[in-house]
Amino acid sequence: MMKFGERSHRAVTIYDAYDLGGQGYPVSETALDSLPAYIRADLERDGHVQVLAYYDTETGEFTGVSLASEPTSDELIARMALFLSQGLSLHETIDYLAVDELDHYSDEQWASIREVGVGAVRSNIRRANEMIDNI
Repeated sequence: MMKFGERSHRAVTIYDAYDLGGQGYPVSETALDSLPAYIRADLERDGHVQVLAYYDTETGEFTGVSLASEPTSDELIARMALFLSQGLSLHETIDYLAVDELDHYSDEQWASIREVGVGAVRSNIRRANEMIDNI
């Protein structure tokens, strides 16, 4: 089931959002398939997710999807800028954010997406963790 709410309800828990009223709708396979893999994994694991997204009723697909708990684009850019200004490389910053901080991917999955060895991703994350501990 899916329920639609206002973006202003981002900070409301999923249970409280459900209690806000409104009708629930069954989720089609097309809609589920249009969710990013990490969100589908959360849905499978937890049985529910609260996402911010656009839903195209004609195609039955979600676009612009993020978890309600994820940082906004501006917050993420500010976090990246902080890490870069403290001496982390772009790859160290992105690997750390994708795998450790946002927890969207395992290091193996992320290495595959980036088409690099898992050792490189782990090394970048290890260096980022060392640098971040000193920030």
